[in-house]
Amino acid sequence: MWQPSAENGRVVFPGWESGDAQRGVYSWQSGALSIIADKSTPIPGGPGTFTHFFEAAIDGGQVMFQGNGAGGYNGLFLADKSGGITRLYDTNTPIPGATGTFSFLSQSVFRDGRVAFYGQGSMAGIYSDVSGQLEVIANHDTPVPGFPGMTFNGFGSVAIDDGVVAFTGLAPGGFLGVFSTHEDAPRVLIANS
Repeated sequence: MWQPSAENGRVVFPGWESGDAQRGVYSWQSGALSIIADKSTPIPGGPGTFTHFFEAAIDGGQVMFQGNGAGGYNGLFLADKSGGITRLYDTNTPIPGATGTFSFLSQSVFRDGRVAFYGQGSMAGIYSDVSGQLEVIANHDTPVPGFPGMTFNGFGSVAIDDGVVAFTGLAPGGFLGVFSTHEDAPRVLIANS
């Protein structure tokens, strides 16, 4: 099981049955457990049905989750209040500021109707639609703010709230820091160098 997310007494989480017979994203509220999506759910705009589920977050009654399908398919999806599922971003989505499409999306967060996540393909980085369209927050070409000559070479956890994206970033030589977009472009909050 992965980390749960809660809002107004409703808890959502990805989970699976021992032996892998059942996998899904589930909702629990007032003692009732229900399925948001499972291995029999068709992937909107994707190949067949879902095979695996990771990460789920609830906000405003909507549930965002990460789901996988056949052939290395991976994406982020939104289940609305009525249960309809739409595709947000997936392995068919062009990578902003780079060539090709994402090969993998993870570490996703959902808040105020906006998404931020780690994505990789021809370029790896932190991406968000906080501006209304998918854009690069930071990638391997992004200079580390406050540290001339350094660019990010890795990323960790991501957070989003009130239009601000925060993330952990790594750079050569064991550099690690926490960054945010409080002033639109990434700025360092704290770092180990």
